[in-house]
Amino acid sequence: MAKQVQQALNKKDITVISDKGYFSHLDIKALQDSGAKALVPQTDTSGSKAKGIFNKSLFKYDKEKDVYICPANNELPYRSDSMEKGIQLKVYVDHIAC
Repeated sequence: MAKQVQQALNKKDITVISDKGYFSHLDIKALQDSGAKALVPQTDTSGSKAKGIFNKSLFKYDKEKDVYICPANNELPYRSDSMEKGIQLKVYVDHIAC
């Protein structure tokens, strides 16, 4: 569908937004390779709840500050970029106690 939008708009640099049910490393990589930007939350398969730690769905994003707020109300600021399976990710500090 993204390819159809790119063709219809005659524009490569579009942003595609989806819910976590559509998260796929291969699809996101294909979108990035086509010039599009993908905004798709990763599914939570970590088993965090069973381990007694906070599930990532409990963290809220503050767009103005570019920080995540953990359930203990601590701010987790942007730290760096990272590549995972060819996909560029933003990394937020993860050593603050929550």
